[in-house]
This record gives sequence, structure tokens and C-alpha cells, in this order.
Amino acid sequence: MDKSARKETARRIVQAGFKSEEMTFNQEEGYLGTLIRKMIPGESGNILPGTQIGASYPFISDEFIDKGGILIGENSKPVFLNIFKRDSERVNSNMVIFGRSGSGKSYAAKTILTGLFSEGVKICILDPEGEYEKMVESLGGKVLRASSGRDARINPFEILSSLQEEEENFGAYYSHLQFLEEFFRHIFAGAPSEQLDRLGRITGEMYKSKGITDSADLSKLTHNDYPTFEDLSLFVGEKIKKSTDAMEKGRLTDIYNLLSKVRTGGSLYGLWNGITTFDPSDNLLSYDFQSLIAGKNPMICNAQMLLILKTLENEILNNNGARRKICVVIDEAHVFIDEKYPASLDFMYSLAKRIRKYEGMLMVITQNIRDFAGSPESTKKTSAIINASQYSMIFSLNPGDMGDLVSLYSKGGEITPQEREGIENAPRGRALLIASPSRHTFVDILATKKTVEKWE
Repeated sequence: MDKSARKETARRIVQAGFKSEEMTFNQEEGYLGTLIRKMIPGESGNILPGTQIGASYPFISDEFIDKGGILIGENSKPVFLNIFKRDSERVNSNMVIFGRSGSGKSYAAKTILTGLFSEGVKICILDPEGEYEKMVESLGGKVLRASSGRDARINPFEILSSLQEEEENFGAYYSHLQFLEEFFRHIFAGAPSEQLDRLGRITGEMYKSKGITDSADLSKLTHNDYPTFEDLSLFVGEKIKKSTDAMEKGRLTDIYNLLSKVRTGGSLYGLWNGITTFDPSDNLLSYDFQSLIAGKNPMICNAQMLLILKTLENEILNNNGARRKICVVIDEAHVFIDEKYPASLDFMYSLAKRIRKYEGMLMVITQNIRDFAGSPESTKKTSAIINASQYSMIFSLNPGDMGDLVSLYSKGGEITPQEREGIENAPRGRALLIASPSRHTFVDILATKKTVEKWE
């Protein structure tokens, strides 16, 4: 081939997007290199560092398949998540789910909960919107109405016995008296603090009259052994009759009148005046707050939330012996947070930190980060709940919430610009799953037909 022909051939090769090499004095090696064969001459090799070879691999795997996990969706492959897995990075099973309305967070929660229930996990749901009623009933669970005392009453005066062992230094008896002080502040909002303090002391006197003291063996007491609001009202009435001091009689009468709404005939009689009928031992339980929230009385709603969380906490402590996995779900968590009455938030905060020790997990679901935060003090505790959660599922958020999200996760597994864009543009049902600082992946939530039939 003459010189001009070689130049024309080289030009056309370059135009086609290739690179040419004349292989001067190496025509044989060049020809052999174009053949498909196993043998490669040793003298033609190059030494490359392993890191350079690894960096040249053109694909990054997003595979997320935990051994023993449940199917929650897919990315390029099916995604199996074992929420109770433990290793050097996964130290608890708590989960938070964020997403604006209609983004698919409830669908995801139901997918996960159905899978967990099929694995034998005990589930308790605090449901403010009746979202889980069909699922719970289809799976053979029980739905309890927070506004009804018929099958869901918790006697506020019943001291939970298993807490006695947990609180050896202080004692369940005195701890419960402190709890009642907080409970009274909720249901008797607006009452003078002196009146509430006196009510607390009278409650202690009533316990003593029933033989219930700090030295009592609470494990031997039944539901029927504890006093009720009716008993407390009668006890105050007897003190009024015995009093000979006019001022003291007046103070006691004020307390007696204060108790009018919780004794027989009062507006809150059905909720709390009577022995406990609530049984938290069911394998699947949903506590429906919808009608109670519709009453637009946040103080009563928070008081009921206090009782439920305290009872569930006791159930979790009892679970320590059985070592059965248990999951507590708080849907639309921002509904239960009141800056004036932070006790419910305090219980969530405490539960998030302690539940890991008792084979449990806390799942907190809310519409967006800003709804879940309020005052600096509330934000501190809600942030602590999120930081105590191993898993996060972040669905589509409003652009205004992205700054809060990035700030929240800045200390552990940052949200990358690509992930931020993915969240903003995520279609319904797609979430960023964060399982550890090094394991982030987008998942399209997927449930089998049989699973979905349990919800619809």
C-alpha cells in the first residue's frame, strides 16, 4: 500500500471513531491480537494496579438482598429487607418514613407490616386516620376505638407491675404517681397547679386506703384491685363530710367538682372511669384515634396517647422474657405532638432509645420533616428519634423541605445531590431507602397481589 493510500485509510478510520496504529515491525503480533483465542503472548502484557482495574468496571450494583428479608420492592432487582438484621452498621430496627400526602408512604408501611406479621412479629399501630383498619381485620387482628371505653379502656390508676423491675431505684409506685400528675394536667387543663398538686396527694391517700403502697407486690394485683375515678370521687366526698374547716371543705369541694367530668355521668366517663378492658396481648392491634381527633380536643387525645404508650411500653418490657419481636407503629406522628403538652413526644423519644433492648422496633411515619418539628426543644427530641432510627424511607417531598432533610442527615450518611434530585422528582411509590451510612438505594415499593388484597 502506497503512502497516500495509507493516509486515506487512516483518515477514514479516524472519521469512523476509531484509532489506527501501523504496528511497525509488529504486524504479526497485531494480526494475532485481532483473533479470538485463549492464548495471549506473555510479552504483550502490561502490569496494572488492582485499584485501576476496579475503577475501570463500568457498572455500580444497587443490589439490596438481605438474607431472610421480606420483599418490599425493586430497583434493578428485587429488594429484600431484613429489618432485624444486626451487623457492624445496623445496630437497631427503628424506622422513619417521610413523604408528602399521596407519595406512597402508607402503601409502603402496609407492605412492610404485612411482611413482618407473616414472619411472626407482633404489631401495635397507633392510627389517627383509620388507615389500617381493613388490613388489621383481614389479617385477623383487632381494631380498638380510642373514643370508646367498652373494649379499649385503660384505668389510669392501674400500676403496671413489670415496670417495678425496670425501675428498681425509684419504684413503679412513685413513678406512677408522677405519671398521674402529668395525666391530670392534660385532662384538667386550666386547673390551678395548687389544686392539681392536692389532687395528686389525695390520690396517694386513696391508694393507701386500698392497701396499695410502695411496698405492695403489684404482681399479685388484678384489674379489679385498682381504684377508679369513681372511687377517687367518693374518697374526696368522704373527706368533705369529715372536714370541719370551712376553707379546707371549700378546697376539697373544688376538687370534687373538678372530677365531675370523669365520674359517672361526666363527658369523659366512658373513656377512663372503670377497670381496664384494653388487652395489648393480641398479635396484631390497631388503636384508632380517628373519632377522638375529630372531636378537636388535643388535650384529651394526648392524654389517651399517654396511656396507650405507657401500656405498650409495659408490653414491650414483658416481651423481654418471651424474646418475641415486636413493632410499634405511630402513623402521622406530628398529630400527637403538642408543644404545650410534650409528654407524648417524651414517650416516643424514650421508646426509640429503649425498644432495641427488648427485641422491638419503632416505626414513625409523618408527612414531612417540618410537620415533625416545632419549637427548638421539640425539634431536639424529634431529631433524636430520627437519629435513633436505623432505617429511613424518604418519598417525594416538597422542595421547601429538602433543606431540612439535607441538614438532618448531614451527620450520618449524607444525602448526595443526585439523591436529592431523585427525591424531588420521585414518582408515587418510589423512595430513597437508607439502611446505613454506606447503603442508600432508590426502591419502587412493590406488593404482591395477595398482599394488596388484605388492604382493599
